[in-house]
Amino acid sequence: MRPLIGIVGSEENQQFTLASGYVRAIEEVGGCAIYLPGSFDENLLETIHGFVLTGGGDIDPFHFEEAPLPGLGEVNGARDVRELELLNKLTSLRKPVLGICKGMQMLNVASGGTIYQDLYSMEGRSFLQHKAKRPRHEAHHEVNVVPGSFLAKWIGSSVLAVNSFHHQAVHRLGDDMVVSADASDGVVEAIEHKVYPWYGVQWHPETMVSCPHSRTLFAAFIKHTKELNYDTY
Repeated sequence: MRPLIGIVGSEENQQFTLASGYVRAIEEVGGCAIYLPGSFDENLLETIHGFVLTGGGDIDPFHFEEAPLPGLGEVNGARDVRELELLNKLTSLRKPVLGICKGMQMLNVASGGTIYQDLYSMEGRSFLQHKAKRPRHEAHHEVNVVPGSFLAKWIGSSVLAVNSFHHQAVHRLGDDMVVSADASDGVVEAIEHKVYPWYGVQWHPETMVSCPHSRTLFAAFIKHTKELNYDTY
């Protein structure tokens, strides 16, 4: 049986949207991708083995008790509410979640953490170019993997070359969240939860599936969903 992986996309201009790379990345390593456009019925959630939160626009700072700053981009408040609702339900179901780019940031917010609304509006700090001006499948900078983290265990590398398309980033870590990788400028590039099976990466591995470490990341996540749902196999 192939593990069922629920993917949360977006709804904009009366259309549900999802980049095809997420589906292909999951199915190429043995998963079965299911798009979740509507409400999150708990009976349905129990049948799904793992979840992916995708990239997207900015997070509404209302969800971490901040007023919007000038550098904040376009937000989709309804999507934020849906994803936080889903994560709240998954805390009791203990289903594994892989958050990608905005999805990683949502994991942090759901845990009580905060987000930099715009890295480049911060005074007294100098950052790499995190919003790359190159094709999405190309690596843009390196990240340093924390020893013992899920990335170290799943991929086995201490340094990864990744792509990068964001201007927001994790600020204060949420409760029980720890850093799994960071960039040379200190920006958090991956996180994981100490209690729930939640894992996040700031880059977009679904557009770099020809890169061995990206494919390995998805394959390891699929394997992990099987291990945590062993009673259904």
